[in-house]
Amino acid sequence: MLSFNISKYSILFLINIIFLFGLFTYVYVLHNNEHYVVVDNVKLFNSFGLSKDLGGVYVGKINSTKNKLDSLSQLFDKELKTKASKEVLSNIRKQYNTTNNKLIKLQSDFKGKVSQQVWDRLNLYIREYGKKHKYKIIFGMQGSGNIMFTKSGVEKTDEILDYCNKRYEGEKSI
Repeated sequence: MLSFNISKYSILFLINIIFLFGLFTYVYVLHNNEHYVVVDNVKLFNSFGLSKDLGGVYVGKINSTKNKLDSLSQLFDKELKTKASKEVLSNIRKQYNTTNNKLIKLQSDFKGKVSQQVWDRLNLYIREYGKKHKYKIIFGMQGSGNIMFTKSGVEKTDEILDYCNKRYEGEKSI
């Protein structure tokens, strides 16, 4: 009778071991499916459709203003050589200063407002993407700071960029 009890306990012990192994495997697989991924912030920002669209608008305005500054500078030099009146030179100088201030404001707006608009939209789409793929964390890297290396498969810049650009272009079901 004693040997029967040992077999019964041995079987229960073996079943418990199998159960614990299965539980451990299940928890481990679940944990590993909740990825931590990384994106290249610079590539993401520069390749995002909204960034390109807004950048194109501002770059056009900035280049146009720079061209106007160059023209005013050339006009000032020309008038200076022909010994124009102080009033004419003063007017050109005022136009130059006004245009230069406009250029500084355009550049500042581009760095501040456009960047903020782009990051606001990107963050919205990245949150959606993260929830959809059940990621715990999406880290941003720039190659000069906190994250310098990731193992293969962790860096998801292209996939997330593709998702963000499709959302920006109006695709709802991605």
